[in-house]
Amino acid sequence: MQSFEPMMVTAMKECLIDLSGYVPKAVSELDITTFDQVYECPDSPNPTSMEECRVLRDDIKNQAYLFFKQLQL
Repeated sequence: MQSFEPMMVTAMKECLIDLSGYVPKAVSELDITTFDQVYECPDSPNPTSMEECRVLRDDIKNQAYLFFKQLQL
């Protein structure tokens, strides 16, 4: 399987998340009954710049923040 896009690994390291050594998976490959939340991109993202990687990273981070915020209500 293919590893994460190197630019995405770099963008995530900026937030102290190390994706090196991990392999992305399709939702269909997972047992989704073990997750509370799954974030899936509508299309296969293919970032071509660090800025696009950062936008994608921040979108995922914001979705996770909103999910955890609602749990605190």
